[in-house]
Amino acid sequence: MKQMKRLIVIGILALGALTAEGAIPTAERQALIDLYNSTNGAYWTDRTNWRNVADTDFNAPGTECTWYGVSCSGDTVTHLVLDDNGLQGDIPGSIGNLSGVEEIDLSNNELKGPIPPELAALSNLRDLYLSSNLLTGSIPPQLSDLSNLRDLELYFNLLTGSIPPQLGDLSNLQELVLAYNQLEGEIPPELAALQNLDMLELSSNQLEGTIPPELGQLPNLSALFLSDNQLSGKIPPELGNLPHLGLLYLDSNQLVGTIPPELSNPPYFRELHLADNRLCGAIPSSFGNFSQLSELALSGNQLRGEIPVELTNLTSLTSLSLDYNALWTTDSTVEAFLASLNEYWHQTQTVTPEDVAASPPTSSSIELDWTPIEYQDNTGYYAVFVDPPPPADQIFHDGFEGGDDEWWGIGNPWAVTTDKTASSTLVDGLESGTTYHFVIRTVTEANSSNQNQLISDPGATLTETTW
Repeated sequence: MKQMKRLIVIGILALGALTAEGAIPTAERQALIDLYNSTNGAYWTDRTNWRNVADTDFNAPGTECTWYGVSCSGDTVTHLVLDDNGLQGDIPGSIGNLSGVEEIDLSNNELKGPIPPELAALSNLRDLYLSSNLLTGSIPPQLSDLSNLRDLELYFNLLTGSIPPQLGDLSNLQELVLAYNQLEGEIPPELAALQNLDMLELSSNQLEGTIPPELGQLPNLSALFLSDNQLSGKIPPELGNLPHLGLLYLDSNQLVGTIPPELSNPPYFRELHLADNRLCGAIPSSFGNFSQLSELALSGNQLRGEIPVELTNLTSLTSLSLDYNALWTTDSTVEAFLASLNEYWHQTQTVTPEDVAASPPTSSSIELDWTPIEYQDNTGYYAVFVDPPPPADQIFHDGFEGGDDEWWGIGNPWAVTTDKTASSTLVDGLESGTTYHFVIRTVTEANSSNQNQLISDPGATLTETTW
């Protein structure tokens, strides 16, 4: 959107350079001069017409509308566009005297210091671009006074503090981009009042707490970016109420629970990124309804189970990431589909070992054998569960986190192997003449590729009787 506006503004600026306007108010002229002086104007990339030929003073009153980056209408400045122009220094508070300005673009420079709260006086301002600078301090809550603001872009700075809930008063706002800062605290639910909002970009900050379910009340939201924060809790099912949502990025957080089936409701999903969280459960089969989906990222979670055949309906999919989960399939059609997008997806799955068998039992032991899984990287082991369980003092305790589906209610395995290369283990200490049921699950410990301990589905039950 910004690039389209840029083409329009360039035309306006070119026209302004050819047709000098009358003298702008003294306060506006001084604001421009203050900006020049406080941002090392002598070293700007382009400062055409700002200074006289001898470079001894600024050009005379009445020439301001021909200065590079300045456009006017009548006797007032309407656009100040000095992006990527080598500005270094602070933004002066007097910039708030540009009473008629509609756009300020100072992005891609080396501006430092705080965002001047005096900007709140610019009642005609529609677009404020201060991204890709070195701005510090907090976001002034006074910016909520900019009732005509459509775009607010402050990304790639060094801003700290919380997101002012007062920004929810910007009723005309269409884009709010605050990514790549050091913002902390929770996402204000007041942002749900931004009924015209099309894009909300808060990625790469230090935001925490839960995702406000109120965000599901944004009827025009098409892009929601919350990646790379410290957000926790479950994914609100209310996010499935956004009718135009096409881009949803929630990756690299601490989100837990299953993927809500309501998330399958938006018909226009094109990119869905949920990787590197703590999500568990199965992939919803309803994901197969995303006819326009081109990117699906689910890697680095605790997802487990059979991959639904419905995913093969995603004919627009060009990027699929399922790595470092506990997913599997025996369906040749699904396997071929996945291989066409990610040939090696299965090499990073914590799955149940195959070909589990038992050697002839003795009166007190049984040796179990299996084929090791393909995923050998990262620390892990095979856990053997037994029913009936042995005495409590014989159960092996190793921090097993089986969750709600702990096999037979036993939270810890009876025996574990040293690593995932093992192909057998001896289960001893058994009672003579007793029938035992064995299940083997694979465990991969948390590592640099996945913050979670992964546990495979239980394998088939093997039954043997000691003599």
